[in-house]
Amino acid sequence: MAVAPSFQPLLDPTIFSVIEEMTLRQLFRNITIDEDTCIAWLKSNGLLATGMMCKCGKIMRPGTFSGIADGKGWRCPEMSCKKFASMRIGSFFEGAHIPLTELVEFLYFWADNLQTTAFLHKNLGGESIL
Repeated sequence: MAVAPSFQPLLDPTIFSVIEEMTLRQLFRNITIDEDTCIAWLKSNGLLATGMMCKCGKIMRPGTFSGIADGKGWRCPEMSCKKFASMRIGSFFEGAHIPLTELVEFLYFWADNLQTTAFLHKNLGGESIL
C-alpha cells in the first residue's frame, strides 16, 4: 500500500508554544474531548494532512474505515486502484500505536515539562489552596 502524501507534515516546533499556552482543562475540553475533535485540531494546526495523493495520481477521499488507526483515513477513488491509507501517514504520529487524543495529551505534558507545583499553579491558579 504505497501512498505518497500530498505533503509531509513535520512536528512544527511552534505547536509547542500553542500547547504551552493552554491549561490542561482547555486541552481536555477543546481538543481531546473525542477523536474527531482531536483530528480536526491536528489538521487545523498542520499536524495531519488535509489531503492525500494516491500513488496512481488521483486525489484520495477521506473516510471511515475499519482496520486502520483511528478508523479514519484516505481511499483512492480510482476503480482499478482503491488503495487506502491511515489519516496518520506522513505525519509525526504515523508509527504510534495509541489514540491521537492520548498522544496530544502526552505532547502537552512533554511541551510544558510539567512539575507538580508548576502544574498546580498553571491549572489551578496561583491563588488556589488545596
